[in-house]
Amino acid sequence: MKIIKGGKSDHLNDDYESDKEYAQLLKTIIDKYFGNNIFERDLNFIYDIARFCWNFAIITPINDKKFIKDFKAILEDFDLEKVEIKTFIDFTKELSVSLDKFNRLIKDFDIEVFGEGNYHVIVKTISQDDFIVEAQNENFDELDDELDDELEFGPNFISRSLLILKPKSAFTDLFNGKTKKGFIELNSTRAVLIGELEDVNDLELAFEGFEEELFEYLFITSGIRAKDKPKKLSFKLFTEWFEYELLPDVFDTGFGPVFKG
Repeated sequence: MKIIKGGKSDHLNDDYESDKEYAQLLKTIIDKYFGNNIFERDLNFIYDIARFCWNFAIITPINDKKFIKDFKAILEDFDLEKVEIKTFIDFTKELSVSLDKFNRLIKDFDIEVFGEGNYHVIVKTISQDDFIVEAQNENFDELDDELDDELEFGPNFISRSLLILKPKSAFTDLFNGKTKKGFIELNSTRAVLIGELEDVNDLELAFEGFEEELFEYLFITSGIRAKDKPKKLSFKLFTEWFEYELLPDVFDTGFGPVFKG
């Protein structure tokens, strides 16, 4: 294969040809943040983490308040130094500015080193939908090897956690007799899907991200009138009103996509 600078290829049968702009963007930002020091570490290792950073930033919005915390924790598993973790975080922040246009995931990459301190990179991208299909197919292939031939097993895994809410008397007493008819009883247990959380201790940090939507859901479904809603909402108020339990994993026994409506 004939490769020219910037990750481009002019080989007619090259599967990577349509992804040359992705390669150029990735290489430009990596060279900016790693510069002359890039050859002090395994180049493939650097790009492997960079690919992860790219894909993570597409799947998880960079403006999510939990992004940096979760992202940093994952990068620590790569056995990186603190300064390297900071570099990859800064790299991802700058990269994210371009991801509205470059919104495909990086599936694979290839590097050719030539001369002293010079290299080319090419990438192969994949749409998010195709990535999910491939991941599901891989999971199904593994399951086929483990399950009985007569058993059809096609689970869907939902990338959410489940929050179970049980109203306390502080909530039911406050709004008793003030709700519209025909709505959910004030003392009814609720189940709410939220972003993935592994530990209930992380709920307070994540709460601000969905606080408004959650309270609005509780008010509307309970038939609580606008004039009776508290003006100030907070996690503290939430804990005063509800007992809660976090279920980190949500497993769907149905088939096909889950639709919102």
